[in-house]
Amino acid sequence: MSERVLVLVSGGLDSAVLLYDLIRQGRCVWVLDVEFPGRSRAESEASRRVAEAAGVERLNRIDLPFIQAPLADRHGYIPNRNVMFYGIAASLAEQWGIREIFGGHLAGDGQFFLDASRSFFDDLNRLLALAAGGDQGRACRILTPLIEMTKVQVVSLGHELRVPFELTWSCLGSGRHPCGECLGCRGRREAFEETGLRDPLD
Repeated sequence: MSERVLVLVSGGLDSAVLLYDLIRQGRCVWVLDVEFPGRSRAESEASRRVAEAAGVERLNRIDLPFIQAPLADRHGYIPNRNVMFYGIAASLAEQWGIREIFGGHLAGDGQFFLDASRSFFDDLNRLLALAAGGDQGRACRILTPLIEMTKVQVVSLGHELRVPFELTWSCLGSGRHPCGECLGCRGRREAFEETGLRDPLD
């Protein structure tokens, strides 16, 4: 059996495609899902459904009730979001004997959030090595294999992998249905239109 890896999931398209791609590669996957104030129930449920449909070995959910709710006027910005999320993931991964942590960040993400850029993760990996006392045998590493891909390419890959897009959720809002207007909804719609595929949430 391959070495266990940890995947951060959000319920969205990108982390779902990453999850299914790792499973196709034969990786033994554990999932980490983070609850926080202002997160929509739809996104939370999507994360659980996607993980269950993929047949992951273990779904871990943690709650961070103390952080600020996403700022709608800043595309869902949360202060120091990825520092917190990946720092916690690295701490748990070390406890669980996991060396690799995966995130589903894309090429364009860093345009909106600097803590989702390649340079951010390069720096964060250096800090994680320092936090482990320079012991490379203990240090976790964050991998972002989709970071050179566009949303269109990810939707195409997901279609090839038979990812259940109907279980995913991309909207930044908290309604019962996607708003169709936020950054997440617009990016999703444009990607499906460009690939010529039908979004099952339409």
